[in-house]
Amino acid sequence: MQGRKLFLKLFLFSCSRNTMGYDWRLDATYLDAKISFSETYMYGTDQGPWPVATGDSFISVDFDWQVHGISSNQAILPVKAAVVYSTKLVDIIADDFELCGNAPILPNYVKKIEMIDFFLPLISDDNTPTLSPTPSTTLVPTSEIHNSTRRFLAADQIHRAAVNHRFSIQRTGLQTLVLEACSNEANEMIFTGNIGFKNPYGWLPARFFGFMPFEFARGLGFLVLLLMLTALICHHRADDNVITVHYGLLFVIALGAAEAWTWFISYLVLNSTGTPLCCPFGSLIIASMSLSAVQQTAARALLLTVALGLGLIKSSLGIRDTICILALSLAYLASSIAVEANKIISHDNLDDGHRKDDDDRRKARAQATTNAWIDAPQLLFDLIFLVWIYSALCTTTELLRHQNQTYKLQMFQRLNAVIAIFVFIATILTGVYLAGTLGLLSWPWYLDWLQVVSIEILNFAVLAAISIIWRPTDRSKLLIMHDQISTNEYIDDDDEDLVDDDDDGHRVGDGIELGTTSNSVLV
Repeated sequence: MQGRKLFLKLFLFSCSRNTMGYDWRLDATYLDAKISFSETYMYGTDQGPWPVATGDSFISVDFDWQVHGISSNQAILPVKAAVVYSTKLVDIIADDFELCGNAPILPNYVKKIEMIDFFLPLISDDNTPTLSPTPSTTLVPTSEIHNSTRRFLAADQIHRAAVNHRFSIQRTGLQTLVLEACSNEANEMIFTGNIGFKNPYGWLPARFFGFMPFEFARGLGFLVLLLMLTALICHHRADDNVITVHYGLLFVIALGAAEAWTWFISYLVLNSTGTPLCCPFGSLIIASMSLSAVQQTAARALLLTVALGLGLIKSSLGIRDTICILALSLAYLASSIAVEANKIISHDNLDDGHRKDDDDRRKARAQATTNAWIDAPQLLFDLIFLVWIYSALCTTTELLRHQNQTYKLQMFQRLNAVIAIFVFIATILTGVYLAGTLGLLSWPWYLDWLQVVSIEILNFAVLAAISIIWRPTDRSKLLIMHDQISTNEYIDDDDEDLVDDDDDGHRVGDGIELGTTSNSVLV
């Protein structure tokens, strides 16, 4: 679940302050004369990622725009809509940024700008004037922004217009939509309609496109594991070599496949419809998040039981271990659901680029405190899981080494090696993510998604390793019922290979002998 939480944090970070994405329904009032919206990075027209490089990329505006606070004797109110191309995210509040006037003021990181000027006069009837079709505008250097397209709108009692325009995105990079009313008296703007950000492949934000192929690949991987394990279980059920661990592993892998494909379908729907990821979260996203919580809990419980020796040196766990694992799993699942429920409830709308007052900041601090208290139990239970798994792996490995159980020891060593390798990879990716957020490392924006999938990669790698190492074989039951007796005292190196014997014999091949043992010896 940690990887998905990081993804949601990354998404919400990208939607904070002056950012939005997808095809947003806008019904909001802003106590400012200047507002900005952005999807941060976008792919330009016909510049999309492989294999969907071709297609139109644009920012569309289609809303009713009202401006309040202007004195009644001002007949015409100029307003501006502009798409700003920049090398860093535009901050219209903190930076010197002004579109109005004959010589607009722009920060030096702004490279290009495409701007449309509208003039909204006062009118007396109740009809909302509608902007007539606007000819396509061109990308112009900042030195030429005064040569922008101009349209006059019919009159109304208030400064108001129904604006419809599409800005074609011609280059890949950072783009920001800025809307500004050109008057010092303007103290409120009301928007009702839609703002859309479309890339060549669809509506999914450019920074998150990689999640679609990633979830597709992860779903295929889980499907392959599921088919392989199902075939092996069906094959070995007849000779009674399918044990509890195999069924538990099948269940967890099935959950992983369901979760990965649900996320993939969710991204496909978001990409094709333009429906925002949040807020509030849609039913598919909630289902994906819920499956993630259940699958991550089941995967931790499975790895813990394997680390304790179930399926290799124990045929069953003790009552104490069973109760403790169930209690910890339920606690972790409940805390995970609480975290996701809080995320769904608290992020019922997106922040944008309007000026924050004291009440906004107070609410943000209160919400941050609430989030911290709700996140704490999940982090605690996750830590308990990790410490217990590590301790169990160390204890079981040492026990097998002490008893000279080389065959079983090699199985655990292979599992330890896989976990160590992918923990290292996950640590590197997490470190890169943190370094990037702190500005210590430059990371390509189109690979942002890769920084937050480390837990998913680790989860799949561990389950794949268990599926291969603990897969059903002709001697799955023998490995539990017998322990290995050193063959060095009885067999010379030149002797022929050992072969399987009957149930009362102890030779099973691969240069080992098995002697009958009880679970109590190994506990």
